[in-house]
Amino acid sequence: MIKGLFSSASGMQPHGIKLEVIANNLANIDTTGFKKDNVFIQVLNQEQSLLRSNAGSGELASLDAREYTDFTQGSFRTTNNPLDIALLGDGFFSVETPQGVRYTRNGNFTLAQDGTIQTQDGFPLMGSTGTLRIDNWSKISTGDISISAHGEMLVDHVAVGRVSIVDFPKPYNLEKVGNSFFIPKDGIAATQADNATVVKQGMLEESNIDAIEEMVNMIDLNRSYETDQHMTTIQDGTLDKAMEIGRV
Repeated sequence: MIKGLFSSASGMQPHGIKLEVIANNLANIDTTGFKKDNVFIQVLNQEQSLLRSNAGSGELASLDAREYTDFTQGSFRTTNNPLDIALLGDGFFSVETPQGVRYTRNGNFTLAQDGTIQTQDGFPLMGSTGTLRIDNWSKISTGDISISAHGEMLVDHVAVGRVSIVDFPKPYNLEKVGNSFFIPKDGIAATQADNATVVKQGMLEESNIDAIEEMVNMIDLNRSYETDQHMTTIQDGTLDKAMEIGRV
């Protein structure tokens, strides 16, 4: 009976985590370059469960929920803004922040007053030789800026730099740090992206979230969570009655 109580309770824990992940996905459905998260639930074998139980985790340790990011490419949205760029294929843009270089699929850039190409938050976009900057920017219009399929930036048909597009070994071992930024884990170094990756000017990559799929998953999880909660209440009540009989 007690084992059944713990089994129902252990099912509620990963369902709660998955609900939080889905809620976060839905909140970022309109975030450019956002990559959705999923939860992998691992059922530990008896030996692993015993080790965790001895460490104080109890039978709840028989389920191990782990979050992971789905890097599937999102769909493209045409903006016709010359400083909006999307990546068709693998890779990330490099952005300089006060905390160091961050990597993103969000290509919504703008022109700063000093001619620097930057994110909407004011972080400079990195080129192959450093920060991307356009000299004498006040004498041009954004319509004079073109970016080739391989990231070369030209102003009035004159090359001013190349957008830095990097990639990492797969499966990606990257950590989300907010604002659609990623950092590599375990000291993994970025390398130049494959030539197969194509830069699409005047377009943005939308999030890879399927709203209908996420809503269906949320409904299913709510039902499962409520079922486990109901079973826990029933078994707890049955246990109370058994203890009353024992006292009699």
